[in-house]
Amino acid sequence: MDNILTEAKPSTIKLADGKEYILPPITLNVLANLEDEFGCGIDKLQEQLTNKSATSLRKFLKVLLQENYPDMTLDKVGKLVTMDGLSDVMDEIAKIITR
Repeated sequence: MDNILTEAKPSTIKLADGKEYILPPITLNVLANLEDEFGCGIDKLQEQLTNKSATSLRKFLKVLLQENYPDMTLDKVGKLVTMDGLSDVMDEIAKIITR
């Protein structure tokens, strides 16, 4: 049996401060943290992620970033994503979700 975690690799994204940030693959811990952040179960999580609201995107990115940057807050995430970089962030999150 193959270990799927050996295939799932973190990705990086450059945010508005010019730094590269590591985004982890989706693991059970990440899913649980997303459930906590959104206040819903896995069955409703997909709805939250596909509605493409700024609030949902910011929450999702915060949960991902907190895996490697535990001091990351919603406010910090909001300041790290400008309109110029919004499309790149959305594309990277879509890749992570579909891996």
